[in-house]
Order: sequence, then C-alpha cells, then structure tokens
Amino acid sequence: MKPLTGLVVIERGDGVGIRFAGRLLAQLGAAVSRPDGPGTEAVGYGGAAGRAYAAWLDDGKATGTPEAPALALIEEGGPDAPGALTAELGWFDPEGPRAGWRGTDSVVEALAGLASTFGEADGPPTLAQGEAPQIIAGTTLCISALGGLIGRRGGCGPERVSTSVHEAVTVITEGGPMGFVKGGPASSRRGINRYWPTFPQTNWPTGDGWLGATSLTPAQWRALCDLAGLPEMGADPRLAESEQRVVNAEEISNAFAPKLAARSAVEWAAEGQARRVPLAVCAHPGETPQDPHWQARGSFAPVLGADGVVGPRAPYIIEKGAPRQGADRHAPLPGLPLAGLRVADFAMGWSGPLASRHLADLGADVVKIESRSHPDWWRGWDDMADMDPPPQELRPGFIGMNRNKRGVLLDTTNPDEVALARALVAGADALVDNFAPGVLGRLGFDAATVQALSPGLVHVSMGAFGASGPQAGWRGYGSTVEQASGMCFVSGEAHWPPALRHIAFGDAVAGLFSAVGVLAGLWGRDRQGGAVIDLGQVECLFQIAAPACIAEQVTGAPVPRTGSRRPDAAPSGVFPASGEDAWLALEVRTEAEWRALCAVMDLSDLAADASLADASGRLARADEIAAVISRWTSTRDPDEAAHALQAAGVPAAPVIRPHLLHEEPQLAEAGYWRWLDRRYIGRHLVAGPPYRLDGARPDLRRPAPVMGEHDDEIIAPLRASAAAKREGAAAK
Repeated sequence: MKPLTGLVVIERGDGVGIRFAGRLLAQLGAAVSRPDGPGTEAVGYGGAAGRAYAAWLDDGKATGTPEAPALALIEEGGPDAPGALTAELGWFDPEGPRAGWRGTDSVVEALAGLASTFGEADGPPTLAQGEAPQIIAGTTLCISALGGLIGRRGGCGPERVSTSVHEAVTVITEGGPMGFVKGGPASSRRGINRYWPTFPQTNWPTGDGWLGATSLTPAQWRALCDLAGLPEMGADPRLAESEQRVVNAEEISNAFAPKLAARSAVEWAAEGQARRVPLAVCAHPGETPQDPHWQARGSFAPVLGADGVVGPRAPYIIEKGAPRQGADRHAPLPGLPLAGLRVADFAMGWSGPLASRHLADLGADVVKIESRSHPDWWRGWDDMADMDPPPQELRPGFIGMNRNKRGVLLDTTNPDEVALARALVAGADALVDNFAPGVLGRLGFDAATVQALSPGLVHVSMGAFGASGPQAGWRGYGSTVEQASGMCFVSGEAHWPPALRHIAFGDAVAGLFSAVGVLAGLWGRDRQGGAVIDLGQVECLFQIAAPACIAEQVTGAPVPRTGSRRPDAAPSGVFPASGEDAWLALEVRTEAEWRALCAVMDLSDLAADASLADASGRLARADEIAAVISRWTSTRDPDEAAHALQAAGVPAAPVIRPHLLHEEPQLAEAGYWRWLDRRYIGRHLVAGPPYRLDGARPDLRRPAPVMGEHDDEIIAPLRASAAAKREGAAAK
C-alpha cells in the first residue's frame, strides 16, 4: 500500500536534504518530478559511488514540470509553484544571527552539539561522515509538509512551511540544556563508545566479528553477565547501577573480552536476545543487504541507474486497514493543520513519544496512555513510593518529549480499565507504539482489533527490527539500532573500533520517520482506508548509512574512516581554539573558499601555490595545511574565528557543547527554545518545533502531563458511558 498515491509534487534543488525529502515522498506513493532532471552527482563518496548514491536519491522521480502540483519542495530562495503548498529547506532559520551563514553537514553538526561528545576523551571532538543532518532535515520537512497538506484539505492549512537543517538535527541533542538548567550534568567527551549514564553501551570484539551491546536495566545487566559466564560480576553491588558501570567500564570490558572471544557475534547476539538483552551484530554498511533478516523484510531494492547496486527502501511495510467511517470527530484548534484529529499514544522513551510530539505540535489531540504498573520508562525506575517531589515527575527527557500532550493512567491488568483504553482507541485517528512486537497485541490491541475499534485508524508500530522477519522479536535501544545499521563503521578514525556517535542516535531518527508514516497514512485514508504501518527502526538508519552502504558495494572495500576530515573537502575538520575544550570546525570545498580562507588567515604563500588550487592537491598536503591553520585558530575565540571566516564565505562554526545549546545565539534568538511552567518543577526549558508554518512556529499549549493528570477530563466520561451501558444492559 502506498498512501501518498495521487499526491503530485514538484522538487527543485541539488542538496541532499531536499532530494531525500522528495525520495521519501515518492517511496510512499507520491508522483515527484524535477523540472531539470536528476540532481548533481557530486554527493556521498564521489566518483562512481557518488553517481550511484545520486541515482538512489533521485530514484522514482520523473523529469519535467507537473501540472497543478499540490506540494513544492524547494531549497531556500527557490521558486514557489502557484497554488501549491511550498515546503522550503534552508541551513539556518532566517530569524537568527547566523541566517546568512554558509552551511554544510560539518558546520551544522558542530553548532548542534553533535561533534562535541564524539571522540577520544583526551582528543579533539570528531565530526561524523555522511549527510545525516540533511537526511534528518529532509525527513523533518516532510513532517511539516504532510501536516500542512492535511490541514489545507480541511481548510486550516498553511501556504508555506519551512525548516532549517540546523534546527532539525538539534533534535538529537536538545536534551542537554533541558537537564543542565535544572542542575543536570555538563556534557563531556568520555571516549570511544563511552556515554553517560549507560554502560555497557559499546561494541566488543568476539571470536568472529563485533558485538553491539547495551545493558540499561538491572535485569538486563544480570542477564548479560550470566550469558557471558560472569554471574559474580552481575551480583557485584559496585556495578549494580548503570552510572557505576560507566566509571568501571574498562574493568568490565577486560572481564568480558576473553569470554566473548569464545563465540561469534552472530551466536552471542541470538542468545542474548533470547534472554531479552539488547545485543546486535555490528556489521559494515555494505554487508547489511545480505543479512537474512533484512532480505526477508525486503529492506533493500535495486537502484535504477546503478547496475548491481541495492539501496535501502523507505523503512515501512504498510498494509491496508479498514475503510474510514465518518468525518473527524474532535474539536479543532484554529490555525493548526491537524486540528480535529486524536492520537492514542502508547509509546515510551524517545522514539515513539517524539513521533507523537510532532503530531501534537501540528495540532492533534495526543493522549498519552500509561500503565500504572509500567509507566513511561523515561520517567525513571525510582521507587514510586511517597516521595516529595515524586522522582517520576522530574526527568527532563520525559518532560521535553511529552509537552503538548494530555495524559491518562490505566491499570492494564484490570479488564475494566483495558476496556477504557479500548474506548480511547475507538475515538482515535492514529495510534503510535514502540513496544517490542507482540506486546500491544497481548494487551488486546492487535492490528485486527484496533482496526475494528476505529475503522480508518492509522497505526504505526516501531519495533527495533520491525514486526516481521527472523529477528522480529528482537529488542533494542537507540544504540542497538545504530549498531545494527552499519553506521558504527562509517565515522571516526581508522584505528578506532566501530564507534557509536551518540548515546541513542537511532531513537530520534526513528521518531521522525514514524511521524512521516502516520501523516502519510492520514493523508491517504480518505481513499485507501486505514493503515497498519510496520516500521523498523534499524531501517530508518539505513537511510543515513546509504552513501556508505552504496559506496562499499561499488568499490568492494570498506569506506575510509578519516576522522573529521571529509574525503572531498580540504582543508576540513576540527581545529583547536582559545579556551578550555574550545574548537573550530571548518570545511573548504572550492577554490574560492580556499583563497578566502588564506586571505583571512594571511596565508599568502599557500594561496600562491598553484598545486593547492584544487582539493586533490590540498588533500595530499592535508597535515601540513592543518598545522598552519591550527596555529591561527589556537589563539582565537572559536565564535569570533567562525564569524571572520563566514564573513569571507568560508563554512566554519564553533563546536558547541550540548549542555550549552540554550546559549547558542542562533537557536536562542530564533525562538527555538521555550519556557513552560509545570507542577513539581516549575519553570523549565523545552525545545520548540523545528519548523515554521507561514513564518510562525506552532505554539506550545501545555507542559508534559504529570501521571494521570487528565484522567478526570478524559477517563471519567468514558467510565460514565461504560456504566450507563452496563445499566442499560441490566435493565434489558
């Protein structure tokens, strides 16, 4: 099923972000056309690999100008299409002081706090390879565009939506300042595969291959130790808490090393998952298409125009649901495109709640449904006994991820309360869950039941490995998802082990793709009925790993791991600046940028050297040039140095630490951060929507719910209705 069948889209632009947005919509059924034909082939790893990646980005698109498109995807400053919703993607929000800056993926990663925590503890921060910021931004643009299209059909949609790459990718790091302003820890670089507050969250060598391991809960830690034949370590009170294990990470790794060498990564992963421990084989990106699980799911498809190459398809398996009955049933919120829609939010943690947060930001009435015995684990695992204030109401991550929602609390072991949850679903237009496959079904909410309760409902489930295939029941966190995607072999230095670039990179990315899936289903349900969407979170990261996956197929070799240096730009990377842990990121792509850099730094001798006029010459002398640049940057404030270079047309940025993102001028002055008031914690910082509708950000209407906050207004009427039905039945 392709829910966007009938949607006509015109796409203009050469950037990866706008082209990926068009590709994603085309994969979901939209008719996407590019007036000037395929985009530039100077993408990805360049050469034949770049041409194949470009073919993947433009696969499924027509050449020409369509008549009466409903949606125009454009890069900043591009032309509108008369009568169409315009969706515009730029590098920076136009209302911030960096609006005129030159953007690249490296520049944005530095400004968004992604680079700061990735790297060796005593070394520089590390920029990732690839175009992840643009892929994330293209996906985010699709969220606002599809929301806008739904609203326009109902008479409350915008004429224009816009997002910036910078704000879109900050979804990965937004939690840093939200916790810091409430007394949380400052961010730091702890080393390769070392992220506070979780360990193991790492990649370990085995007898054959690398094993990705994450152990978060006490039960998972004990099960992992038992699996490795280390029960005494699982019982050691020094290592009972995850934070303690971070401090003792080397001791733990040394103990596991000889044990893991006895078997292969495939064997360890399978047995660990059987014990409910999130383990995964950490493979190279080019190896993932051969994995039997992904082959069973059809996760990869041939790339038209790139013989013998396969690329990831969109991360959805969509089945048709029940036909829709009736019109929207809920009171609209004026000016918001999803006015009148209700979402039953069964999700926990980061990925699912992020998806439903976008739906709430666009105007849907999102009702967060929590179980009394198992509330959202992002509230924490503290003893829920009488404590003042309750610890489950103080977690910044939960509070930031669930703003704009209402919340109810039900006892899912009580049949009467399960019936109330069924009544909630019966009144919903969409349902979001990120449980392991089968969990919601065991509560009585399998796909057939849900469609019978609410014909036309769009249900997205977000299993780490999807809901079908040999590994359908496998569990995973955002780290597990990254480990299984191939991405750990893409970034970092050549001598590093496979490296996680973030504590839970996969969570946020999956949340964005889930939101797109729900919105696509809602757009198409008038003609096609409801939709049952099986999203694999690992498949979402395949979209970001695509250039490396394709390059390894084309070249037959692993992609080079070159640290912060880009293989197609020189000079590029991270350079020391004046101050504690102060760094400057820059990326020179053209001869004009090279000459501008030389002028700013007074490097006339290098500017005059004809052998350095093109990137290949500069790459050959990269170490020499880096040393010269470092002498200039090391005596300067990174923000001042970036301003000087940007004024001359050179892409550069200070490397921002995540916990200080609320002080970053672009985000602060563009209105990205908001302050809300909430019971127990008072005034607190949250991130706003990373898009504008007709130039304005959607409002934040309410803070995250405290447990059961809206029971009276949501559950009480359902109880009364159920009681009335029982009385009526008894009377008959």
